Amino acid sequence: KKQKKPRIGMSINNDFELIVFNRHPDLLDVKSQMLANGAFLVSLSGSGSCLYAVVDDNIKNKILKYLTGIGATYFDAETV
Repeated sequence: KKQKKPRIGMSINNDFELIVFNRHPDLLDVKSQMLANGAFLVSLSGSGSCLYAVVDDNIKNKILKYLTGIGATYFDAETV
């Protein structure tokens, strides 16, 4: 699947995504859906312990609804 480009100049590249998404295409689907729901950026953390997303408060509710609907565990973090 073609991945949607990040908005507002945000870009992060994790080389492990190619390997992890090939073995676990469902994670690529989750990333794609979070981007489709408005996330500014979604990336695999490190070597693949989780996906993280950059969102604002308006988008956050859509993302949380989607993640809850698929039974995903999520954690809320804010910048300091």
